[in-house]
Amino acid sequence: MTPQPLPRVVNLELTNRCDMGCVFCDHAAMRGTMRMGDMPPERLDAIVDQLLDALAGRRLPEIGVVGLGEPMLNRHLETHLASLARIAPHCDRVTFNSNLVHLDDAKARLMLGSVATACTFSVNAPDREHYRRIMGRDLFERVLANLTGFLEVRRRLRPDFPVGVQIMEQQGGEVQKLTARIPADLCEGVSFFVRRLYSKPALVDHVAHSDTPDVRPFDVTEARYPCYELYSKVYIDIDGNLYPCTIGNDCHRAGSGLHIGNVDETPVGALFNGAALAAARARAEADALPFPECAACNIWALTPNNFERTPEGRWTLRPDHRRAFGL
Repeated sequence: MTPQPLPRVVNLELTNRCDMGCVFCDHAAMRGTMRMGDMPPERLDAIVDQLLDALAGRRLPEIGVVGLGEPMLNRHLETHLASLARIAPHCDRVTFNSNLVHLDDAKARLMLGSVATACTFSVNAPDREHYRRIMGRDLFERVLANLTGFLEVRRRLRPDFPVGVQIMEQQGGEVQKLTARIPADLCEGVSFFVRRLYSKPALVDHVAHSDTPDVRPFDVTEARYPCYELYSKVYIDIDGNLYPCTIGNDCHRAGSGLHIGNVDETPVGALFNGAALAAARARAEADALPFPECAACNIWALTPNNFERTPEGRWTLRPDHRRAFGL
């Protein structure tokens, strides 16, 4: 029997703890309505077991340690990394994201000594003043020191370890301004890139209530096509709730239509191939919104257009679809 399709990216929110106040993030608005904490180790072990069973000898392109929290605040981080070591040999990539605030020398050594194969750092601003306004705290110099420290440890332990450093799109010249503060030899092999911001409720509110917003969502100029996240990715939060996309996990959570189910009750593969997501994909392929929450979202335009029209006018997924990392 042919194994069922699996997502190309499984993103795991191992903690939703965060002590920042970013203007583009909905964390502050949801702190009073969601449980704050870390994923219990036994839940992660169960998720790993589910994925290993579902793989049936196949490989998983990526597991990402990313979600609504800062991974370095995870109180079970070492235990979680040990769990991920069980599935890492079956994955092409095991990645993590961090804002660097708590990524000190000990954490740098921990992550570089783990099964992680790549990371992305959300620095988001090229200088102290922009950082304070965007991120809500005056911690730019600490972040810069931790970035430099991580790159120094990387040079000694894993010089080929892929690192991405993202900065929010602002006025131009952001990358040059940031890299001028870091020793050039440490920047070798590091990808510094400017990120386009997609619509989130918090960001829309920031733009609406500011005469001079520091960041704003990018403008979409092309006609809508199906969102590739529905076909390629899942997010699992600390409580085992599964969502099909970044917005579901980071903005709407379990009370929304984007909540597909819970992995404690239904395995990851069954949820990914279940009726709720099949119906959402069918709506997208007929030029309708997959979920009501998608109306205000433009993240679809940041994903590859891996679709083509059938003679009947519906969208269909190309067999040679490209994958996307990092959203």
